[in-house]
Amino acid sequence: MSLEKLREELSSETETQVKAILAEAKASAKNILKEAEIRAAKIIEQSQQSAEQEASSLELEVSAARLAARKLYAEARNELVSLVFAELREQLLDFTKKREYAPFLKKLTAHASKELGEECVLYASKRDYVLLLKDYKNLSREPFDCIGGVVASTRDGRLKVNNTLDALLEEKS
Repeated sequence: MSLEKLREELSSETETQVKAILAEAKASAKNILKEAEIRAAKIIEQSQQSAEQEASSLELEVSAARLAARKLYAEARNELVSLVFAELREQLLDFTKKREYAPFLKKLTAHASKELGEECVLYASKRDYVLLLKDYKNLSREPFDCIGGVVASTRDGRLKVNNTLDALLEEKS
């Protein structure tokens, strides 16, 4: 499977999951907003029966309730997006433990090396270092903190190609 196809699959799966979670968050927010509007309508009805002073006070409560509902919606949406990305991170971590990961890692590494040439320095996690050591002599002994994948850098560090799973995940956030 080519790197682009794999990236597209990861992108597609990520986008599908994010869309599903956002749809669920929107539905949840609509329910919250609907409940807030029902409550607001009751408050307005009561305020119309009261004196003008009391009505003015209740209108402020309605505004606060709508503001609170919007805040709850935003918080729920943000929490769901965070959960999706945490789950995707876990799935990527699980992927690094599978047999299919080693060939994928080598494709990522070959792509990064090709981008910067054979004189580049490759950085990988401790686990990936072991998988790549036989095939790549330009592998840095300094471990790189990432889920998986590699970062290729020119010797002077001016140019870098980040082919880590973290970078793929970050692209989608």
